[in-house]
Amino acid sequence: MRIEENTIIIAPSPLHLRIYEEIIAQKGSCLNVSVLSLEAYISRNLKQTRPSTAAILYSYRQALSTLSQTNTFYSSRSDYDFLKDCNEFMTYAKLYDIQQFPQETKRDQDLYEVIEKLMPIELWVEEAKTTVYPDATALRILKTEFNPLQAYWVSMLEKQGAKLIDTQKHQRFYYWATSNPHKEKEVCADALVKNQLKAENTLIALADDQQKYALAQALESRRIPYTFVHEETDSKILNQWRAALHYLADPNQANLMNVLKVMFPTTGYDLRRYLDLFGDQPIALKDMPYQENPLISQTDFDDLVSLEMAVSPWLGKLKEIRSWTLKSMGKIGAMIMDQTPEPSEDDVRIYSGVLDGWNQIKQYVHQPEDLEIFIRSLDALHPSSALPEWKGVLIGGRDLVCNLFDNVFYLGADASNFPTNVARSGVFDEEYVAKLDFPTLDVRMSEHLETLKSVLMQPESVYFLMAQTDYEGKSIEHSHELTLWLEALPKFKNSAQSSINLRPSFQIKNMQSQVFFEKENQKVRTHSRQLKAYEDCPLQNMLQYGLQLKKPTVRKDVLHLRAQIIPTLIQYCQQIGKPYQEVTPTEVRAFVEQQFQFARKIFLQRKAELDALAIKTEKQLIWVLQNIQTIGKEIPYILVPGEYQLDIEETLQGIPFQIEGSLANANSRHAIFNLYAPEQNGFEGPSGTLDLSLQPKAQSSAAFSISYGRGAQANAVAITYEQGAASAQVDYLKQAIVAQNFEPSQQPLMQALTKKVPTYQKREEQLLNQAQGYAQAMKENEFMPYHKSTACTTCAYRAICRNAAIERGE
Repeated sequence: MRIEENTIIIAPSPLHLRIYEEIIAQKGSCLNVSVLSLEAYISRNLKQTRPSTAAILYSYRQALSTLSQTNTFYSSRSDYDFLKDCNEFMTYAKLYDIQQFPQETKRDQDLYEVIEKLMPIELWVEEAKTTVYPDATALRILKTEFNPLQAYWVSMLEKQGAKLIDTQKHQRFYYWATSNPHKEKEVCADALVKNQLKAENTLIALADDQQKYALAQALESRRIPYTFVHEETDSKILNQWRAALHYLADPNQANLMNVLKVMFPTTGYDLRRYLDLFGDQPIALKDMPYQENPLISQTDFDDLVSLEMAVSPWLGKLKEIRSWTLKSMGKIGAMIMDQTPEPSEDDVRIYSGVLDGWNQIKQYVHQPEDLEIFIRSLDALHPSSALPEWKGVLIGGRDLVCNLFDNVFYLGADASNFPTNVARSGVFDEEYVAKLDFPTLDVRMSEHLETLKSVLMQPESVYFLMAQTDYEGKSIEHSHELTLWLEALPKFKNSAQSSINLRPSFQIKNMQSQVFFEKENQKVRTHSRQLKAYEDCPLQNMLQYGLQLKKPTVRKDVLHLRAQIIPTLIQYCQQIGKPYQEVTPTEVRAFVEQQFQFARKIFLQRKAELDALAIKTEKQLIWVLQNIQTIGKEIPYILVPGEYQLDIEETLQGIPFQIEGSLANANSRHAIFNLYAPEQNGFEGPSGTLDLSLQPKAQSSAAFSISYGRGAQANAVAITYEQGAASAQVDYLKQAIVAQNFEPSQQPLMQALTKKVPTYQKREEQLLNQAQGYAQAMKENEFMPYHKSTACTTCAYRAICRNAAIERGE
């Protein structure tokens, strides 16, 4: 590309950086040469300020307010998408001076009424197409794939003396097919490496921009640098304006919370949490003494008191936000500015763009609901598309293909993307446009295809790639037009290597892994929960207990029922002088209501939620009592709250271990009891350990029992409800009792439990076996993610493990 003196180069914004580099390389400086986008050049030559899209749409809405009620489009007269369709159509109608519109059908007549009301409204294109551009002869327009509006301006400027930069360097085409979209990216990356193509001279044009991350993975695996044209970056300023305007349009609680989240993402966290918990309810927790209850722990209550104190300085800011009206744009803008004391150029541009847009449309906004069009129009404001830096391969769209690149890869070159469907859709669809004095669809398609071919002849090498099937395995058709042009069908290609299946390696080198678990001159201390984590997945154990990586913090609702309510209920039964086996549902209900009183005093606005939770808790407690009613009767032991604590010292694989912990699930969701014989003294160990949970596990139960008589004839006998309930109770106890040293008994239930539930000695032997494998893993540095089938479901470290996990057979 040869740079001429005293010229203006017209090119897409993402290419400006590369063009400036070329100017400096050829001229030594950028004096007497400038680079603009086509839209920027047209706009700067207009005498009248170009109105925003939102201003045009509001003027359209006002013009259509008198639309007849019998019109098909009457209900859409204020709809953003309908008005946008109208704007696009009216732009072309005025560009091509279309004056005659069909009135053959009812729909045509209704559209004619719409057009008749919109026609008097002036559009900026009317001035742009009649303007004489005095420096048009200095224009050098980089030839790319122009959209219809751009093509019109280019043609107009050429008539006034502008010249196209249309240097065709074509030498070769490649046309390849791959089995699926992943392979398509792999083949593309392989070709870059195999052909030793210069990354800086290469463009990868994607038919689908969403595929860029899969492409990036293939490039990264081969250490190929790249730059995205469209980086997924949100504008904080724009998001804050959107949130504020949504709240103005509909000041509900959800929109208020969104304002606080977007305006004060970190500092306003306490306020958002306070409103989530208490809403607008005035409360003074610091003056309220704590009462023991199963819903709010002392720690959580202290946290709530601290939260109330932390929120106090924010109440003035909250009051200010709630006072916003349509006249508060200045106050909103000031608050947004306060959150970004050092704005970037993009921040300033977007901030000004919102205020300029508001000033153009505020005359049309009389009610909060009138803001919808303005809010939707803000999508057009986004960070600048000009690249601040460019490293390696450029990843963008087909509209960037030009002679700046020696090599172009076009991914997605199938029937749906090549050339492109130029048929109009929407309200003014192709059927309607065909009745106008407008270029026909065949003409437009033909012209577009020839332009596209011409553009693709500019790079030296163009690689067309398509996948034969999509991600779901559905067949994808090749492009008939591309096949005719290249006079060949796509050649099948397979990738040399796959970045998709590369597995992370988790090897410990030049040190023993036991150093992560032991302290100097001390035994390796572990506990039953840690050994279970190793049994589930060795890598999870290393990450959690060896490297001690913290799990992501997930704040839970303060209101969560703790299983401690179960021993509290048993104690309550003793207070009212009744065995827990004989307590009635009415008495359970009274107990639950007593336990919920403190939470009800704090969370007045959550009455319905607490009512539902109370009913659920009542049913859960009755269910637990029904399942343990045999304890003290058929099971001749008494319940005593407490845990069976382990303390085992052993040398395994030459490593001294100390194993501690509980055999049961010691957490807030489980209530642990020990079983003692009535005559047993407190210094002896328990006869059993019971793990009770309020969350029942689903159990399968048979509907029939099968018996075989003489001649091996099967007889099916229906199981009654009572029989099924008794069987389910036994199954429950087999799961709930985690270990036992029961005395021999002739009682059938005790025999079943003694046979099924392991003894304490057996459980300790199981733990020692787990610890033996654990010690061996330390010796051999083997902490690979060979996991149980269910281990990944709730694992907090899946993002680290990724696709390295291998499920082991049980």
